[in-house]
Amino acid sequence: MNKVYLDGERVRDFESLEQFEITMSGQDNVVELHSFEGRGKIFVYMTGTNNRLLFGKGNVVNNSIGINFWNAPNIEPHGSEIVIGDYNYFNGSGNSIIGPLTTKITIGNGNLFAGNITVWGRNYHIVYDIDTRRRLNDDKDIDLGSFNWICEKVTVLPGASLGENSVLGLGSVLNKPLKKNNVLIAGVPAVIKKEGINWSRACNYDEVDFDNNNNIKRKD
Repeated sequence: MNKVYLDGERVRDFESLEQFEITMSGQDNVVELHSFEGRGKIFVYMTGTNNRLLFGKGNVVNNSIGINFWNAPNIEPHGSEIVIGDYNYFNGSGNSIIGPLTTKITIGNGNLFAGNITVWGRNYHIVYDIDTRRRLNDDKDIDLGSFNWICEKVTVLPGASLGENSVLGLGSVLNKPLKKNNVLIAGVPAVIKKEGINWSRACNYDEVDFDNNNNIKRKD
């Protein structure tokens, strides 16, 4: 049996949800949602078995997001997870999260997302070494950390990870672990360009509190 919860309460009539549009099939899938601020809408498509989506508290969604547990050719998602933490700010349009087939995508707390970002959690087809026949594109977890700024037109691929208080620059393709804190990351593929940086949600330079830059973190 599939189950959907909103703010801790079981939802049986999906049409009653104002902020979410949910399409589900398969068995034993769980969707745990919390209400959010902002004018956007979240579209959830889930199929397969034993999958889980958690969308945390206090998030801001200003444009629509697609979260999809799609079938791949001849295989359905099984035991995969997408976990989105608290107080993230999804500002731009065209963002989508493609769920993994068997692994996990984790988005921490207090991140800022621009637009046209794709978090791609799966490999559809097999790439392998001719001599050893070893698969070269295994499915791997994604972990985007906390308090990071993910800029416009970023693509995140299986195996990618970030630390905290970092910036992933415009148009970057992140395909590996870069878990240092306070770094500027950019490029195709993305690499660390500069260490010892921080960022602020403030758009006016005069509003940045350099000694106590906690405006990238939202407190309860």
